[in-house]
Amino acid sequence: MAYNLADLFEHAVDAVPDRLAVVCDGEERTYAELDERTDRLAHHLADAGLGPGDHIGIYGWNSMGWVEALLAVLKLRAVPININYRYVEEELRYLFDNADLKALVFDEQFAPRIAAVRDQLPLLSHLVAIPDGSGTDVTGLDAVGLEEAVASGRPGRFDGDRLGDESASAGDDFPARVCQQWEDSASAAVEAGLRVAFLRTGIVQSTDGGALAKQLPFFRLGLGGRAGSGRQYVSWISIDDEVRPIEFLLTARPYTGNEDTRGQIDTAIQTTLDGMALGGVFDQVGGGFHRYSVDAHWRVPHFEKMLYDNALLAGLY
Repeated sequence: MAYNLADLFEHAVDAVPDRLAVVCDGEERTYAELDERTDRLAHHLADAGLGPGDHIGIYGWNSMGWVEALLAVLKLRAVPININYRYVEEELRYLFDNADLKALVFDEQFAPRIAAVRDQLPLLSHLVAIPDGSGTDVTGLDAVGLEEAVASGRPGRFDGDRLGDESASAGDDFPARVCQQWEDSASAAVEAGLRVAFLRTGIVQSTDGGALAKQLPFFRLGLGGRAGSGRQYVSWISIDDEVRPIEFLLTARPYTGNEDTRGQIDTAIQTTLDGMALGGVFDQVGGGFHRYSVDAHWRVPHFEKMLYDNALLAGLY
């Protein structure tokens, strides 16, 4: 089952390796060629100390190098940050700092702008330069050329874990405990032989209701503010994507409650839905659900405390 865009791309590679994947400025890559180069680039980034959850900027015009950088970052399970080529030095400094960039893949022509702010960015530890024909000197940045980075990386699929699964241990923070206690309460139904599907999602968002509707009035009155540091990830899902899997579980005829079908549902649905940063698009394919998403999780204790305090005020605990 495909869990993120890198998985989906690799499925396409396995299915049609010799088919043309990208054509840009006279360059061509088949799926197999693109896969090999992006695997090597992902290994290079990993060898440079980068890994899952790290923010990596991509700063350049549309090019083959830009596509390769994006796929490599996704294979690494890092977070790609697109950088607008129009930004000037002070805008770049603010964006690079605010986005917590640890690495940057950039067109050579933008080297002077990066050099002007590099000393103010202590987190930015690794740079890869995409050749763009400009002839701009990048030696002062201690950047690695894209071709050198690809050549230095090991061949073969990047085998780092891209998603937590049911074998991962449960967390010990407030949301994790609530989730565990909620699911434990359903164990009696499982023991009684009933079909139980644990559907784990994020905060439901909709312009017509849900959590967003409760928050908007405060922001419209100028009373809204960031939660915690403002840099934490928050899992969310659109109301349409929330309803579809519920409807599927309630109405799909093949799933009648026996052991075999319950196992199929567990395989398709029970994986923790902690990757709703892109809305968690569900697509019913061949009687099951495929989830296309990226990782998101609670990581700031202040946000957990805010939820807990609000729950106490509302009389929920």
